[in-house]
Amino acid sequence: MIPYHTIRRYTAGLLALILSLFASQQLGAMAITKITITNPSPININCGSCVTLTVNVSYRYHGWENLPQTGTLEIWENDWSFLDAEESIATASFTVNAGDPQKGTKTISVEVCCKEPNADGSCDFYGNAGTDDEHGRHEIYAKVRGKSTESPIKYAYCINDNKQASRHPDLPSYLNTPGLDAVAFSQGRTTMHVLNIVCTNHTEQPTLLTVGPYLIPADGPHQGYIIPQETEVEVPANSSVTLPLHGYCTDITRPPLPEGDTSDISRWIGLEDALPAPMPDTEPNAIPDAFEPRPAIDTAGWIPTFPGTEQAFPYIVDFNEHPREAAGLIFDTYGRIEAAYDSLYEAGEISTPFAADPGKERSEVIQQSFWIATSRLKGDTIYTQPLFTERMEKQFEDKAGVPVEEAPPEMQETFESGVEDFWSTFTTVGEGAKVLKKTD
Repeated sequence: MIPYHTIRRYTAGLLALILSLFASQQLGAMAITKITITNPSPININCGSCVTLTVNVSYRYHGWENLPQTGTLEIWENDWSFLDAEESIATASFTVNAGDPQKGTKTISVEVCCKEPNADGSCDFYGNAGTDDEHGRHEIYAKVRGKSTESPIKYAYCINDNKQASRHPDLPSYLNTPGLDAVAFSQGRTTMHVLNIVCTNHTEQPTLLTVGPYLIPADGPHQGYIIPQETEVEVPANSSVTLPLHGYCTDITRPPLPEGDTSDISRWIGLEDALPAPMPDTEPNAIPDAFEPRPAIDTAGWIPTFPGTEQAFPYIVDFNEHPREAAGLIFDTYGRIEAAYDSLYEAGEISTPFAADPGKERSEVIQQSFWIATSRLKGDTIYTQPLFTERMEKQFEDKAGVPVEEAPPEMQETFESGVEDFWSTFTTVGEGAKVLKKTD
């Protein structure tokens, strides 16, 4: 007979595997929770000179690890235009010692340098091969070797050949300018890196472009997305730049757009075009016709609320058919879920088997909580715990080779307990965000 503790360990590990196959990001059993380059952006570096970056690395360990432990901080260039290759440009070591707190931050200094100008007057970072493929402007980020957590992008300039660029504050104005165009390609994914947008500048002057946030409605039978972040990108003269867009699926009932298919940018709704979300004090005649009275049906234990309140939201809205009218509501809902997750995480109230990879844990919990809310706002197929359980049972059978009901009783019990814990975390975030309310 298989020992109980062996079955329990196997089932817990299998639950973690089927809910995304998360990669560990520990030094030993140590997690890297956040990385930030603190230098203000842009970071200007003269060709032939260096600057010191100050990087904060937040970590967490449990107390049984063998200390001290040493990690390697790496600075990378997000080098989209040079054969889609990313290049390591600097490293520095840091140590977590026995006397350090179990949850803390290390501040690390690392030097990055730009080369002397080449024959055409441009310069690139030391550590990069070839000529300056970014035309003086570079996207850099920090990570710890062997870990998946990355810092937000910072812009750095090797300033010898920096040129004044024309500015287009958003994607629509960019697309309406002669000589400029953009195409978005699906990555075939539901969460995080969902699209690449290729921006092309056929003119003789560089141009600056702000991309995001967007509500992207469903494309035929395929799911739509929210792209919550704003990103600035420079498109050099007579060049193209590929920018990754990270986001979350809005509609759990639809599959992702197949990888390589294009998304119709003209249908995207920017924040500046979004109508505000209806609130409890909104006059009825000011609420768009796209918002219909919610049917008097049980929404499986949870109902949506006016964002930021505990008052039930009495409408449904098809955000794929009416994206502009619904965009303010969807942006507000997402923003509150993201903020609630971060607050609960800092308070130590997020607990899943994915704790070793905080970045992946964060994206998965936010996506699930967002689905619970958006399915109720749309009002057609409600995302419920039984539906979540059904999906997990299918994944379990695919991975374990047997249905859950044919697994040993101890394994079934651990599976059911794990699914319950996950669903409780998802709804706790939605309730903490004040976008969901438990029904009586």
